[in-house]
Amino acid sequence: MKILAIETTGPFCSVALIDEKGNISVKESSEKLNHLKTLMPMAEELLKENSINMKEISAIAASIGPGSFTGIRIGVTTVRSLAQILGIRCIPVPTLKAFAIGLRDKGNAGSDKAVCPVFDARRKQIYACCLIGDEEVVSSGAYDPDEFLDKVKNAMNEKNISESIFAGDGTVPYEDLINETMEKDGFTTDIKRETYQEAGAVAKLALEMYEKNETVNYEKLKPEYMRKPEAQRRLEERLKGL
Repeated sequence: MKILAIETTGPFCSVALIDEKGNISVKESSEKLNHLKTLMPMAEELLKENSINMKEISAIAASIGPGSFTGIRIGVTTVRSLAQILGIRCIPVPTLKAFAIGLRDKGNAGSDKAVCPVFDARRKQIYACCLIGDEEVVSSGAYDPDEFLDKVKNAMNEKNISESIFAGDGTVPYEDLINETMEKDGFTTDIKRETYQEAGAVAKLALEMYEKNETVNYEKLKPEYMRKPEAQRRLEERLKGL
């Protein structure tokens, strides 16, 4: 059994291949925001390096968002097309949870640390969640930064833990707020600025979902924006004035 996982929600796209034993091979692009050009050649190269034919893929996973609106559309459309051609199922992997799993595993954070992906959603909001062990103690969503940090602190108090990891592009504009808010209540905070979404973490979560039969037909694979795109919001605002 082989699953192909695609990550296009961040600035650098990547692809990964995982088998039933959890063995993972990953290929990442070094070209920023050039997903259309690099995605399929990387996937083909990854399969070739592992002597895998596309027809041997059991399912294909897409990181469905939130993240870059354009990137999400590229990834979901690619996965839908491949799944339709190959006649296989899709795995709709939530980006924030996959990112949190990647952070947790890289940081050796078991149940003793809160792992918090934070993406900049603009308009003074963030996309975020919080993982402690395998439990999503603060669910994925669009938050006011203060609201999210309060939820994280409450969850950490309930679990009686004091260490946290924050990462994602949302840590850049809100780094001072995160540090001040967490540290004033005695929590230790590790902020990892240069950390991005990557397909290896998507593949890990995709395997879990596949084993639980959490797959969908290609027609039901949908993006998860969590908020309307800026262009759509502006159009709706203009139409209100007509």
